[in-house]
Amino acid sequence: MLVLYHNDMSTCAQKVRATLAEKDLAWDGHELNLRTGEQHKAQFLKLNPRGVVPVLVHDGNVIIESNIIMEYVEDAFPDTKRLMPKSAQSKAAVRNLLQRLDTALHLHIATISVGIAFRDQLLAVHKNDQALESYYSAVPDPRLQAVYRDVVPSGAGSKSFLLALDGWKRQFADMNTTLASSDWLVGNELTLADMAYLPYMCRFEHLHMTEIWSRYPALASWFDRCRQTAGYRNGIAAWLNPKYLELMKERGLATKAGIRGLSEPPLQGSVAA
Repeated sequence: MLVLYHNDMSTCAQKVRATLAEKDLAWDGHELNLRTGEQHKAQFLKLNPRGVVPVLVHDGNVIIESNIIMEYVEDAFPDTKRLMPKSAQSKAAVRNLLQRLDTALHLHIATISVGIAFRDQLLAVHKNDQALESYYSAVPDPRLQAVYRDVVPSGAGSKSFLLALDGWKRQFADMNTTLASSDWLVGNELTLADMAYLPYMCRFEHLHMTEIWSRYPALASWFDRCRQTAGYRNGIAAWLNPKYLELMKERGLATKAGIRGLSEPPLQGSVAA
């Protein structure tokens, strides 16, 4: 039995749900409200001391970290649709892309999302400095805690935000180069890499920041192909929260005019993702 602790709009939860959907696996779910801090409560921290979703429980075994969950599902259910290539070289390419998300890119999308949209939710729920400090202090990951402290007060004008945006510009440029000669991120078959990156493209779309890939037609075509998959339909689209979509649209449209260089190429010599 598969049990997933998740959130409807979390990019990490989306990529795990997309993987489960693409492999046509049934699961039971517990949805957490991240804005009110349910992921920081003691009961959930027993499952994942890092206080983040998703968490997968399979026959009593607790699996944390979204990329690890994706590979676990692939290994645990070999008789379902294969999402890892056969060759050692291609497997390494998939894992390299997954590692890029873990090392910087996921933190970058959190920075961008908070800076544009979700800071408003946090400020609405936590109405004074003391309440905000309590929320920040409850975040177990010191890197994410630092992002909140920098981006919630300053929004898209913060240094963290601009570095995060440039990191994703670099990644999109790399992906476009790869996709100019293949249908998918690793070769010509859908893999875990595609399911992993798809939610991040969706997040930029929901924030109405698609200008960031306006220079990259191969990337845009890949995104269209991804949206035809069962992973997208049942793992992402079926869970989209209209309230959050409206918030991201409103804040994205209001904010992007003031974002420096949204559609320009990455800065030379800037910090890479």
